[in-house]
Amino acid sequence: MIHSSVQEDHWLGLRHLHVRWLRYLVPLLVIGLAVHVLLPKIADFKKSWEVLRQMSLALLGLAVLFQIGRYVASGFMLQSLVQLAGGKLKLWRSISIGLASTSVGLVAAGAVGSMVALYNWLLPTGVDKQGAGLTAVLKTVFTDGLIFVLSVISLVYLLLAHDLTGVQIAGYTAVLLLLLVVGGGLVWGIAHPDVLKKQLNQMLAVWAKLRRKPVDAQTADHLVRQSVAIADVLRAGGWQRPLLGATLRTVFDVLTLYALFVAAKHPVGVGVLLVGYGLPLLLGKMSFLPGGVGVVEASMTAVYTSFGVSTEVSVVVILAYRFISFWLPILFGVPLAVYLQRETAVPTAH
Repeated sequence: MIHSSVQEDHWLGLRHLHVRWLRYLVPLLVIGLAVHVLLPKIADFKKSWEVLRQMSLALLGLAVLFQIGRYVASGFMLQSLVQLAGGKLKLWRSISIGLASTSVGLVAAGAVGSMVALYNWLLPTGVDKQGAGLTAVLKTVFTDGLIFVLSVISLVYLLLAHDLTGVQIAGYTAVLLLLLVVGGGLVWGIAHPDVLKKQLNQMLAVWAKLRRKPVDAQTADHLVRQSVAIADVLRAGGWQRPLLGATLRTVFDVLTLYALFVAAKHPVGVGVLLVGYGLPLLLGKMSFLPGGVGVVEASMTAVYTSFGVSTEVSVVVILAYRFISFWLPILFGVPLAVYLQRETAVPTAH
């Protein structure tokens, strides 16, 4: 039930990843460099440097350890999903595959590229093609779904527990309602697949018209069948371990950000921390930029400064967080992707 494109590794030319990734990595580095140069200029550079200079090295090290914990938890989640699909995968291998596939998504073709790479590297674990495809999709469902839920919870918390301005109340309420409509609509649509397919076809037609491109008549059907298949797998049980892994992954990532705020001698409350974490990451995933570069940094800065964190502290903490959680993993993930692709570069029978 997985889209046939997930079963076509030549779709993205992954066999030649060691050559092609440079074409995508260079623009990503240029955008990232621009963000890291321009954001500090928003704040007083001298004050930002003072914040950076006074940050605790021990807490910076702790933030790195939390980020390592994030990838161990992510590996545990992937390992659990593979076991659910009937395969076997060692934890260290699972961590490597997860890190490499995420890097492919960042420097190549986004979420689709990440899932295609993950699909190819999971086939040697003993799962069949459908199981590998479902595992690749479920990994995204658990990680992004948790960020979605976290964003909703943190928005409700802010609206109930904080004294907000009228503009903030209106803005956060609008975002909350939008998230609830999207989430509720998806759950309802899975229970009514024919109606969901009809609605998706209408939305895709509008999107294709805006882009002045033809509509793929099979896209909505594939998306709906994928969603129903995922719901069937989750209803059958076995979701507890993957959910635990996804939860620990998010907890370690949030702790990374919190440790950096404490290192900058400006700890923030739980509600503010989670809103400044969840919503920007969600916006980054909805953007067309790899890894949400620029979108995440700018929106995080806007959220935290709106709640009283000084601009210089916000900029330093967010750039440090993105360096640890985004750029460092790419440095390790791209070589891992090249290694894994060479290791599994066996002609696929069609």
